[in-house]
Amino acid sequence: LNKQTGLMPLEEGEDVIPDHGELTIDEDNGDKVHNEENDNRNLVDDNTSQAITADELHKMRSDPSLSGAEIVETIIKNSASFSAKTSFSKAKYIKKKQMKYQPRCRLVRCT
Repeated sequence: LNKQTGLMPLEEGEDVIPDHGELTIDEDNGDKVHNEENDNRNLVDDNTSQAITADELHKMRSDPSLSGAEIVETIIKNSASFSAKTSFSKAKYIKKKQMKYQPRCRLVRCT
């Protein structure tokens, strides 16, 4: 981990999003569905579920001792609606925050 840039090298075949379980097939219509009880129908996107302010996030981003992974973890812990989301929505939320707060680059050898 490079503390100055916050970049972390990816291993071969490693993905940005962790695996969040298998999908199951609904026998009735053949669609892929998640077998879980959470759903997103009652979630309202009005920016009140995040306890961290924009100023606090800016301070965290400018602090060289904090890595991008620590910032993303803090954002997730301070989200009131994260636990109510489906696993697909959680993975999507994590990827979105990683892309914003964990800049990554891939170095490829020229051929």
